[in-house]
Amino acid sequence: MITRAKIVALLCGFLFGCKANQDPLLLEVSDTPRDVSETISDFAQLHSGFSQYSLDESFELKRDPFSIPESINKATHSSNQCPQSNNVSNNNSINLPLDDLRLAGVIGRNTDYIALIELPGGEVIRGVIGQRIGLEQNIITDISSKVLTISRWTLEDGQCQLVADTRLKISR
Repeated sequence: MITRAKIVALLCGFLFGCKANQDPLLLEVSDTPRDVSETISDFAQLHSGFSQYSLDESFELKRDPFSIPESINKATHSSNQCPQSNNVSNNNSINLPLDDLRLAGVIGRNTDYIALIELPGGEVIRGVIGQRIGLEQNIITDISSKVLTISRWTLEDGQCQLVADTRLKISR
């Protein structure tokens, strides 16, 4: 019976005994410029055209790959308006003044909380993070066991930022 060791030894002997093709893996490219209009007849000619883009010590990046491209930066800075929501009421938004709202309670498990918001008429509705609230359509950004944080968009130093400006606390 043939063992694994014999098979591996036979296979290694066969591979070492074979002569590998001695051609280099990369094709030599001439420094003479080629006419772009000439047709490429085979894969070797196609491959040789890309070798000028290989990375070597003289290669320099045009920009940091992790930075935001200038075209996006210019577009962002040219518009001095922060994201605004349309004032159309939907099922997820509460269109009442923030002063009229009261945090009636919080339901939660571990770190996930749902705020119970009491409206002026006594009706209790639920509020979740990301929901629009108030006449200015501010955003619920944090719900803890005792506090509901509501933020609004402001323009500071040419950039839009969410600023927490209203906190509703549980009051009895």
